[in-house]
Amino acid sequence: MISGTSIFGQIISILNSANVSFDALVTRYGNDRNSKGFTSMMQLVSMLFSHLRRADSLREITKNLEYCAGRLCHLGIASAPKRSSPAYANGHTSYMLY
Repeated sequence: MISGTSIFGQIISILNSANVSFDALVTRYGNDRNSKGFTSMMQLVSMLFSHLRRADSLREITKNLEYCAGRLCHLGIASAPKRSSPAYANGHTSYMLY
């Protein structure tokens, strides 16, 4: 069994370090106020993951997340979202958080 953290996990862990807390920024800008399961952290992880995988469409993003869902559960994505969840989140969240 492989022990340790993936490089992608290390990148995500920097966001919740002592200096910069992503959760504090989410609270400050109120992005998760009305979310029903697809949080800002899930959105960030899925968008970073899709950027690194060079995905071009929402269908490709969700399919890649489906294939890697077991390996991404430690990052907060237990199951792959439907296409409408990232689409809605990308259209309705504040850009100021990112």
